[in-house]
Amino acid sequence: MLNPGSHLRQMGMGSYGAPEQVLRGSSMHGAGRSLAEPVFVPSVDQSPAELLAALTFRRPSAVSTALTTQGQTTMTVKVQRFVAGDQGANPLFDQGNPPPPVAFEVGAETEFTLQRMGRSVATYAADLSAAEPGAAGNARQSQTIAAISQLLYWMNKWLGGPLAGQVGFKSVLQIADEANRTNKSTDLAVDVAARRLLTEVWTRGEGAGEGIDCLLGNDQMLRSLMTTAGDTPNCGLWIDRRSGLNVYHYLGIPFYRVPFPHKIIPETSEPDPTRGWLVGANLGPMGLQMVHVTGTAESRGIQLDVQPLDAAAGTVVQLVQAALTPVLWDPYGILGFDSVAYSAS
Repeated sequence: MLNPGSHLRQMGMGSYGAPEQVLRGSSMHGAGRSLAEPVFVPSVDQSPAELLAALTFRRPSAVSTALTTQGQTTMTVKVQRFVAGDQGANPLFDQGNPPPPVAFEVGAETEFTLQRMGRSVATYAADLSAAEPGAAGNARQSQTIAAISQLLYWMNKWLGGPLAGQVGFKSVLQIADEANRTNKSTDLAVDVAARRLLTEVWTRGEGAGEGIDCLLGNDQMLRSLMTTAGDTPNCGLWIDRRSGLNVYHYLGIPFYRVPFPHKIIPETSEPDPTRGWLVGANLGPMGLQMVHVTGTAESRGIQLDVQPLDAAAGTVVQLVQAALTPVLWDPYGILGFDSVAYSAS
């Protein structure tokens, strides 16, 4: 028997150190196991959700919520923003007078647009007891797991999507673009770009080690970096402490595969198959995170609801849903290059 939850954990559902705890309290049939059962979801392309497994999921306290004209939910939260003053060349008091107090902006508002997504599956009530919990023939359990996997697949595709992104759900490239932290003019070799990202992604902290947490790129960019860097004491496949997955590390920094597109040629608006995106991100408290309002952090913001029996159809409906969007708290927590050359691999 495969390790329960291993495949869903690789798709971003499990929490590091406790892969079985997916949707807490949502075991499917009495003494049956939880929804963290192994499942394979075929798709037309590869979409490993390594970034989803590493992202921190946060549920903020909303000041207000409203609906947009497109029917999306906007959430407004208030945060305290630091205003940098002139630190001066000399920290000593001038003639014994204390320096002015550090200034803060209190109550600055930040607004998020949340993407609602969901899948519902119906199972005949007579079939609920037709198979043992955890068995492949248990329709209610296997269908619900498949619906969860589809939501994870969409989330991962949208994270790596084009700059336009899904309505209400920003892609990583769109977040970097809005933070004015994308470079669309410099042609770089993959190792040169990676070293620049290691030094130019940072957040306000205590100094060394407070910067980049991961490199992001598609599978072709990963092969390029592996070919260029080789397998050294500082580069290779290691267990990532954040996601718990076995991923490639470049100079100790994990590389998460995200389905980024190729570079777009401005003159023709066509993709350039020889160049692509390489992004660096901070995933800490001031970096890239996922805001959610349903489910829990352990369930990746996904919530399971069971609707009453439809007596006319004889079915029980399970609704798998989520409402979330990625956010970046500090603009210097991300940087992306779109003209990184793929190497032969």
